[in-house]
Amino acid sequence: QAARRSVDFAALIEALDRGDLGAAIRLLDVPQALLFPLEDAVRAAYIEGGAMVAVAAPQALIGFGGNSPAAQAWLRTLSSERIQGIREDTLDAVRVALEAGRAQGMGSRQIATAIVGRRVGTRREGGIIGLTTQQAGSIMSGREKLLSGDPVLMAEYLELKLRDRRYDKMIKRAIRDGKALSVKEVDAILEAHKSKALAYRGKVIAKNETFQALEAGRYEAVRQALENPEVAGATSRWQHNLSQEPRLDHVAMSGTVIEFGQDFVFPDGTRMKHAHDPAGGAKHNLGCSCITVHRIRMREDG
Repeated sequence: QAARRSVDFAALIEALDRGDLGAAIRLLDVPQALLFPLEDAVRAAYIEGGAMVAVAAPQALIGFGGNSPAAQAWLRTLSSERIQGIREDTLDAVRVALEAGRAQGMGSRQIATAIVGRRVGTRREGGIIGLTTQQAGSIMSGREKLLSGDPVLMAEYLELKLRDRRYDKMIKRAIRDGKALSVKEVDAILEAHKSKALAYRGKVIAKNETFQALEAGRYEAVRQALENPEVAGATSRWQHNLSQEPRLDHVAMSGTVIEFGQDFVFPDGTRMKHAHDPAGGAKHNLGCSCITVHRIRMREDG
């Protein structure tokens, strides 16, 4: 909502009227300051992850230093890469929407509204700001399909998972009657679709960033603990947690124990230091609920 409100709507329409897509994209950039609450929350999760290991350690001699060089390097990466990546994803989606709108012959105000959303009181609803490139592309192509009147193309829209299913009856009725939906009907369908997709995107970012921050903080805490001369070593165990669509290789990995610092190696060759290690990429991280359980061994244990 803050990102939408920050857009100069009149200037956006003017840029589109004169065909200056570069200026339009610059107007739609999400200011870094607006993402600070996310950055701050992820930073807190990282510190909490480290503190959790310190609390669970066998002796009170082990603590977690959030100001260590490694911890500070991770936090700098958070700001320079991860948060920036969300901004870039948003701009890529905006670019897709701009190009699709032009290709479909939409007017400048229509395109601007499709991207920023329509005004409802003091809020704007239905914009694509914050969506991924894939989500924005699906929604913009969905508009073309729903307005086509082609029953095959309209039926393809019903295959999109993030659509608002409350409008399915309306679409099916139009398909059955062989009639195209009106622009007003399609706008209502897609505004609801965008809102649902944005909520999904928010949940994905929240879960993914939280898990990665917690796991990274835990890993750094154990690494710091190993600098203590009273610590003999540590192990890491992969633990698979229940999820709606479990990855079979993650289920198979559950219970695997390695020496801390080594890699969990998957059948596809992927190597990860811990669950949600960025080295695993989206294939092994997106939607994953696995965790890593570290066990610290004190010298008196042996």
